[in-house]
Amino acid sequence: MKTVLLSIPKSLNSTIEFIRNLVQVILELLLRLINAGIAGINYNTYDSLDNFFDGFDEQIASCKANNAEKAAIYIASAVARASNDYWNNILSNGPSSPVPGTWTQYLNSSYWPVNYNNLSAWVGASYLENWRGPLHFKQ
Repeated sequence: MKTVLLSIPKSLNSTIEFIRNLVQVILELLLRLINAGIAGINYNTYDSLDNFFDGFDEQIASCKANNAEKAAIYIASAVARASNDYWNNILSNGPSSPVPGTWTQYLNSSYWPVNYNNLSAWVGASYLENWRGPLHFKQ
């Protein structure tokens, strides 16, 4: 009987340690994906962001974490993709078209291509904003 009682805590401790290590590995995978998203958005230009998002979604899908763990990254990617579509739609109208809302005061109407150069920063900001809450946890 003593051996059984003594082996349960050892088994329990090793199980807890295994779970901790597994969680650490999954967190590292997810953080690498989050950072890949940030780097990819910053590296790409307005005309290559769509291709980046397609490849990034494939990276998320092939990650070894389960779908529940990847959900936040999928959501952040979808928000950034929607932001990219939104800004491309506004900028594709050109400087002579009326810009919806109050964006006209922030867009450069005298040299329109500057706005395209800023697009990845705007898309990156929408991606990063998704992580403001989830990444502010104590370790």
